[in-house]
Amino acid sequence: AALTIPRMHVDGSGIYAFWRPKLQRPMAGVGGPGDKLVQARVSRDGGKTFERTQRLNVSGGAFLSEVAGNGRGDVYAYWVDERDGGYDLYINVTRDGGRSWQESDTRLDPGRAGAGSSLDPTMAVDGEKAWIAWQEGSKSGSTRRSSRSRSYASPSRRSHSGMARRCTVPRMSTRTLTTNQRLTTMSRSPERLPDDG
Repeated sequence: AALTIPRMHVDGSGIYAFWRPKLQRPMAGVGGPGDKLVQARVSRDGGKTFERTQRLNVSGGAFLSEVAGNGRGDVYAYWVDERDGGYDLYINVTRDGGRSWQESDTRLDPGRAGAGSSLDPTMAVDGEKAWIAWQEGSKSGSTRRSSRSRSYASPSRRSHSGMARRCTVPRMSTRTLTTNQRLTTMSRSPERLPDDG
């Protein structure tokens, strides 16, 4: 398998390594040539040893993942994925410091899988809540939020008239959102976001 540039993330007492191998040949129970996987390992002893490798995506179309966490064991790996032809946004979450991840990754953008063009995701985490924003391309995209039980809220589009056609790369803080982006909020206790756009 060909490897891509790894990502490292320190969160609480864990050091996380993420990488995306691209399979060069079929591997039984893993995937076929060209499949792109998201994999992670965690160290709890300052990097002296790392636990077993865990695969975070169920189908192999991932680009390099981005990572965010709250410093208390909630770590989010999210990435753009082309498994269905278009560019969709997927996420996987651990709530126990990397000991376990969701059984399968979750697509965040709405509509038909593969019909989207969701790019440049970014995330901000504040305690038990996390927000994710991404740039929409010419097809479709959307907004969702999650609780610890993996529920997702309705789409929330943030755009200002006259600027919707400009390409901007989203940047996040816990208070601001720039133009022409979709926003998803994930929290342990779901609540609707006010539509101030």
